[in-house]
Amino acid sequence: MAYPVTYDVEPQLHDRNRLTVLFRIILAIPHLILVAGPAFVLGCGWGFHWGSSGILGIVAGVMAIIAWFAILLASTHPRGLWDFVRYFMS
Repeated sequence: MAYPVTYDVEPQLHDRNRLTVLFRIILAIPHLILVAGPAFVLGCGWGFHWGSSGILGIVAGVMAIIAWFAILLASTHPRGLWDFVRYFMS
């Protein structure tokens, strides 16, 4: 039995604006900074490997150290740090 929903897309081979391709990298810059990190955007290896997953990775690394001290001293993982780690890992 075939799948009950079919969808055909006609490729648009005419009237495409090639100038918009130039602007796609501008739209990707915030994503590249947050997720890929400054080393990817600038094209240079800094040797700072926490930043391999961008600014969010750097923040998660710093928060992991803060959470370690909080667990060590207060015997509990702070809820805000827990929520950020859950967000970062998912």
